[in-house]
Amino acid sequence: MSMINVMITYARIAREVPTRIYNSRRTLAEKATAAEEFDVRLVEWLETLPGYLHKDRNSLRQPEFVIKQSTSFADCA
Repeated sequence: MSMINVMITYARIAREVPTRIYNSRRTLAEKATAAEEFDVRLVEWLETLPGYLHKDRNSLRQPEFVIKQSTSFADCA
């Protein structure tokens, strides 16, 4: 896949963030769900990058305990 196609895919994902995460009319639960969906989509996007751009594939991922902690905080709200 060419870099242009990779960046177009990224731009499509990034374009959704303001309306799904920063929209004040959405509940915290909706925002948390959207953030989890973006995380999955961005990891999938990362996998499409050319190999020479991958120094550490896990460097963009949060440790599991951070994900669990943030999810539990979202449940409290």
